[in-house]
Amino acid sequence: MPTPVATALPVPLAELHSPVSGRIDASRVAAFLAVALPQIAAAVGASYAAVHKTPDAVSLQKGLGPIKRSLALVSRVTRNRREARAWLNSPHPDLGEKTPLEVMLSGRADAVVTLLENAIAGLPS
Repeated sequence: MPTPVATALPVPLAELHSPVSGRIDASRVAAFLAVALPQIAAAVGASYAAVHKTPDAVSLQKGLGPIKRSLALVSRVTRNRREARAWLNSPHPDLGEKTPLEVMLSGRADAVVTLLENAIAGLPS
């Protein structure tokens, strides 16, 4: 019987993770989105001071997860970071003409995840 060969598990947008802890880092997410860290803090329901002090805190992961998932999905269907940011900053009818970035920063990144997952699956909006 052949020996199983281990394969690497790709991590989408690994650059959004802390190289030390491996957790999603709020400051790296802010840089990717070209927004201020206080906006990310507000989106995940945390104080700026706490996020600034420990941007990869365990307590932030639940809020950062849907944001990172949105970014991974949009990055998968666009050709580069510039196009991903352009899509994130374009009003969308399924989001009440708000931009996906506005929706994400309002704490509703899950709505953007659903929109992208449905689009990728070919489901009508």
